[in-house]
Amino acid sequence: MRVNLYLATRFGAGTAFPAAKRTRGRPRVTETALSHWLTQAGLTRDEFAQRLGVTRQHLDKLCRGARRPGLDLAVLIETLTDGAVAPSAWASVPPHSSD
Repeated sequence: MRVNLYLATRFGAGTAFPAAKRTRGRPRVTETALSHWLTQAGLTRDEFAQRLGVTRQHLDKLCRGARRPGLDLAVLIETLTDGAVAPSAWASVPPHSSD
């Protein structure tokens, strides 16, 4: 077991410190209107991806702003979010090489 040298010299080598609690997974960063809406709506990405008919990985890329949806998917997102995420919201996302 490694002991931090500073803590060992300051508090003694036999001092036990509680382990810091870690949250599960990586922290989510709200970057797009879609990821913000999902947080506000209380939906998981798995649930919303299933409603859209896409994989969770594809939805993750949309939420990060790494991919731009096609027009039909953008309209479906607008419908399912009751207009909170308009198709025009995707205009600032750079196109993917296969788009």
